[in-house]
Amino acid sequence: MTDAERHARASALFHEALARPEAERAAWLAQASDDTALRRQVGTLLEAHAEADGLLDRPALPRLGGDGAEADPLLGQNVGPWRVTGLLGRGGMGSVYAAERADDTFDQHAALKLVRPGLGGGFRARFVRERALLAGLDHPGIARLLDGGVAPDGTPYLATERVDGEPITAYAARHRLGVEARVRLFLQACEAVAYAHRNLVVHRDLKPAHVLVSGGLGYVGWGFGEGTKGASAQSPTPNPQSPVVKLLDFGIATLLDADGELLTNTDAGPMTPAYAAPEQLLRRPVTTATDVYALGVVLYELLAGRRPYRLGDLTAAQVEHVVCEADPPRPSEANAELRGDLDAIVLKAMAKEPERRYTSAAALADDLRRHLDGRPVEARPATAGYRVGRFVRRHRLGVAAAAAVVALVALLTTVYTLRLGAERDRARTAATEAAAQAERAEAVAGFLEQILRAPNARWYVDAEAKGPETPIRAVLDEAARRVETEFDAQPALRADLHHVLGDTYTALGLYPEAGHHHRATLALRESLHTAPHPAIAEALYYAAPFLDPDDVLVELAAMERAAAMLRAEPGGNNAPFIVQEVADFYLLLGRPADARAAARDGWAFAEATFVPGHEGHRYRAAILESLALESARAALDLSDLADARRWIARLDSLRGETGVPSNPRRALVQGRMLLAERRYPEAEPLLLAAREDARPLRRGGREVLEDQTPAEAATALVALYDATGRPVLAEAQRQALAPYLASRDSLRHAAR
Repeated sequence: MTDAERHARASALFHEALARPEAERAAWLAQASDDTALRRQVGTLLEAHAEADGLLDRPALPRLGGDGAEADPLLGQNVGPWRVTGLLGRGGMGSVYAAERADDTFDQHAALKLVRPGLGGGFRARFVRERALLAGLDHPGIARLLDGGVAPDGTPYLATERVDGEPITAYAARHRLGVEARVRLFLQACEAVAYAHRNLVVHRDLKPAHVLVSGGLGYVGWGFGEGTKGASAQSPTPNPQSPVVKLLDFGIATLLDADGELLTNTDAGPMTPAYAAPEQLLRRPVTTATDVYALGVVLYELLAGRRPYRLGDLTAAQVEHVVCEADPPRPSEANAELRGDLDAIVLKAMAKEPERRYTSAAALADDLRRHLDGRPVEARPATAGYRVGRFVRRHRLGVAAAAAVVALVALLTTVYTLRLGAERDRARTAATEAAAQAERAEAVAGFLEQILRAPNARWYVDAEAKGPETPIRAVLDEAARRVETEFDAQPALRADLHHVLGDTYTALGLYPEAGHHHRATLALRESLHTAPHPAIAEALYYAAPFLDPDDVLVELAAMERAAAMLRAEPGGNNAPFIVQEVADFYLLLGRPADARAAARDGWAFAEATFVPGHEGHRYRAAILESLALESARAALDLSDLADARRWIARLDSLRGETGVPSNPRRALVQGRMLLAERRYPEAEPLLLAAREDARPLRRGGREVLEDQTPAEAATALVALYDATGRPVLAEAQRQALAPYLASRDSLRHAAR
């Protein structure tokens, strides 16, 4: 039994045992499993659950009277050197009072934290240790420890710096802070947590109520509850200074040794489920990555205005399922300004597995600063296009000036070349003149192509969409104008330049302009050549998405025609790429047999043609991987598991050639294969990765033809959750699939 299967079995037995009377659980468990280690694991979970219930179910401090501070017998009494002046709040583990020095040594105010009677010795020992932990933390972003001791009745207490503030989320909402201001405020919290981590302290219960901001009207908070005010709490006063973030309550922190190993046990301890990391709910070891997760949830709520999960009406078992298994919606679904870097940063911080999160709070802060500075962030794939896009954003004026210089050089070079050609024309014979014109045309075409292709090569495809403000747009528009008015006597050259312009406009996401140039290329080449011809096939392939924006089946028909031409008249390197897209179309339309045949044809062509020394060899590994993926998907749709295994084996053999250890489509086919083999614990993480990480790949910007990977992964997850008895998660995936399925079914109906 794998670790994942053992955990799933233990979790199931644990929840079944909870449904039985406590007195019957041991006998029931002995009959339910003959695995001694598994029974011991479930018994530990039941004991921890009973201890946690005890903490929550015990009544509040019995000696504290009513809810108001005026009814509290401690009001006006001394606790150590402190005089109690008001009740600030109550929570599951005790109360917090406003206090002032009573020994006349100096004027000082504090928040006095007392643990209620009745807590076990283990917690008291942890509370005593808290004093040593807090005493070692000296950072402006962490509430300072002023004193600690034992009250006359034996209750441990801590006196800490009194913080007048309000939760970071409330502060940001009240001041209507923009996204950048919220991020800069949050960076203060990251710096404080990073300091604590460097001092081997983990907070374990970070949430907005523990991240207070002063610098305006607010209230006093403390980590036992949500900062409920007592009647005698001091009223906050305006603070005209810049907002300052303070972290409260490191009293439940875990002490780490210098190597990062836990020195305490791994029980869940006090925590807030809405902000707790999966490993806390699963009672696994708590590390600095646990705080990184909580920071991610706080950042999500701070930026999106809502929490990632709605847990209010869920049982403990349902909360565990949601937090540990369900994908949170992207923050940008609540606020479109967050799309891109901030989506990626928040979701990386909130990754289910600790090893996939940021390595520390400092690393999270560094990525947020990169975003604010316009530099590439570590949470997003380091593609050339993304990095170039970030460079352009940081240096708009410089790039604009460079683009203007390039345009001027292009114009002057063209004029000079034409003038030089004219001088040669007068001195040479007609044959020499023709050769010179051809040479000049080739030079002009080569030079312009070099300039116009500069922003291409997929630089911008994977980055943020660029609008008309992109500096290179000026160069393109000028080139487009000249192509429309020049080169009338050279239609082949003009067609090539239209193709370059169309390809570049596509790379920039300027689809109307791209469509105009690709259609112009197709018209010119059809007037120059007789089909079938490789040049027409290439033009058809690139023009296909723009022939009829309202009918995607027109695109498929154009690519089918292009593929047929290349079968009849081979030429160029486009054939395997065209059939790969045709196969993808066939899968979308529910034609897996046709998809498999097309993908196999493309594989055979690429394997035989793209050999070392051939111009297409540099594309060989990438296109073979895409075609193998299409073949595996088609085989799975046809329930041909033997064929699917063969193609997956070919994918594994290509891994070293592509240099890419994994990608969403590979995770999808491997996850679907494991699902078909009923290996659910192994299939689930792969399908979740494919569901989360896939990005649009289609040309032309049509939503219905975006990468099908996330939809296929969601469909597989529905089957997995149904098979493993998790209807809530299955229904969530069904609801997410509904818009895609409606578009797909409409397309299939139109194709009949």
